[in-house]
Amino acid sequence: MLAVLALVVMLSRRRGAIVSILLGLAATLAGVALASEWPLVASTVLRRGGTMLTFAALTWVSHAVYAPAASRFTVFKARPSSI
Repeated sequence: MLAVLALVVMLSRRRGAIVSILLGLAATLAGVALASEWPLVASTVLRRGGTMLTFAALTWVSHAVYAPAASRFTVFKARPSSI
């Protein structure tokens, strides 16, 4: 999973997304590493918050990568029928 995240970070052109991914990973790893030393609630909040931040940034990156470059949707108006 870390290899996939590293690839996404390298391919991303948005610095904000890269920083968010790295902060989310750091928070997740800190929550796991400090689980025995910190209270259960604090480590759980840190771990889950890091996971949510990471996936939110990945959604941001995937939207930017996979979105069509020049998508212009034409809205067709319904023509009145001549009956």
